[in-house]
Amino acid sequence: MVDLLRGGRDELLSTLTSAFRREAWITITATDVMAKLTAATVSEFNHAAGIAGILRRQEAARATATQMASEAFADLDSLIGKAKEVVAVISRYQAAQAGATAEEKQADSGDLSAALLNIGFISPVTKETAGTQYHQQLARQLADFLGAGNRGLLQRVGGMMTLPDIYAIFNRARGTQLISPEDLLTVSRMLSALGLGMRLRTFPSGVAVIQSDAYDDAAVGEQLVALAKENALMATSVAAVLHVSLVLAQEHLATAEQAGLLCRDETLEGLRFYPNLFPQYCT
Repeated sequence: MVDLLRGGRDELLSTLTSAFRREAWITITATDVMAKLTAATVSEFNHAAGIAGILRRQEAARATATQMASEAFADLDSLIGKAKEVVAVISRYQAAQAGATAEEKQADSGDLSAALLNIGFISPVTKETAGTQYHQQLARQLADFLGAGNRGLLQRVGGMMTLPDIYAIFNRARGTQLISPEDLLTVSRMLSALGLGMRLRTFPSGVAVIQSDAYDDAAVGEQLVALAKENALMATSVAAVLHVSLVLAQEHLATAEQAGLLCRDETLEGLRFYPNLFPQYCT
């Protein structure tokens, strides 16, 4: 018994409060705890396992896919709207160009082509729109894309470009209207016959390129000889100087060697090319 007259009130209040919080009158045994845990585990297992669980997972996957598709189409609609605005701007630009001189048209056309290439925009020729003339129209579009003039893409990379490189940048510009490697090879073979200022060329090694008609092997060979007189040439140095890929640099060196302009020196340090001085001693 607690004698409240002699103190102890605070201790009693604290004990009662603690008992109420713990619900000390409810007795929970270890068996009760294990039964609750087992029931929860079985319920969770039944929810995830069996046919019902498979159906729930499939339904969740479908819901996620539907949401992603809705968001993607919303973005696509926005992109199409922006593309229509760009087409309208280009149409107005072409109308303004109608009264320009030939030189102004050529210069501005090069600038416009470069800008469109940078943003990856091109109005693609498709089989649906071109029909039986698909490959012919695609060849003309490819020639326009590469540019046969001095300001064209092909001239800016030395007058030739490998088919894999062209395939990559041309499809990037076409967006979702991709062409197959077979289509690219077919139209590349048509370039010369259509008189588009470029042609398909295959090196003895099997490397296939599209080459500008203005490209001259002799001029490139003379340039390589001049470089070789300063320092021995390697494919990496030629690629850096001529701003071409390593594959094309190797082909340029092999072509100059076959023409008798360069001679090779294979050592443990690598393959180097020097000016061919043997002809002047053989005459």
